[in-house]
Amino acid sequence: MLGYIFDDLLAVDWRGVVACHGSAAVIPQARQVIGRAYREWRHDRDVTRIADVLGQLSDRQLRLLGLNRATLVTELETVVASNAAQREYAEIGREPTLRLT
Repeated sequence: MLGYIFDDLLAVDWRGVVACHGSAAVIPQARQVIGRAYREWRHDRDVTRIADVLGQLSDRQLRLLGLNRATLVTELETVVASNAAQREYAEIGREPTLRLT
């Protein structure tokens, strides 16, 4: 978890934050970075745990859930990607729109 936080803290241009918003903006910015890093760490930990638990199920139990062992990783990645897209839209406050190209 600390790796996530330190990597994200080091990625911020702190001189730019101070130059644009003054030194008072550093603490709120740091809180935001740490909060985001913690949420990402917790999300990754939860997905890993879910994958571990699904991997422990028998083939019969997976079939009951509509899954199969051969495609389990792909299906889990699809669910995680879909969930990430829904979270992004929730953060910006609008629903996804269908784009036809």
